[in-house]
Amino acid sequence: MLGTPAVCNGLVFIADCGRVFHCVDAQTGQPCWTHEINGEAWASPLVADGKVYLGTRSGTFYVFAASREKKVLSTIELGQPISSTAIAANGVLYVATMTHLYAVRQSR
Repeated sequence: MLGTPAVCNGLVFIADCGRVFHCVDAQTGQPCWTHEINGEAWASPLVADGKVYLGTRSGTFYVFAASREKKVLSTIELGQPISSTAIAANGVLYVATMTHLYAVRQSR
């Protein structure tokens, strides 16, 4: 593991070096779900607005529901390695790849 875990509502979200993303119960350590990811995760997951965001070195960006049930909300291929943790500020999600910075805001 290179990143730090994200904790929200009694759940811990963390990626391992074996290309697996985990959700575990924070109290018991029991697994809730896992998801095989494309590429290593050097960045930490971000929990914001009820979602978990995670980028990988293969350039894949994942959006999961921050819940006990596995729900993959989106998988986006950005085409360049993602080494940094996504950041949410003022209603905008920032995702940096090795060559681009994306700013995403939900349309109203």
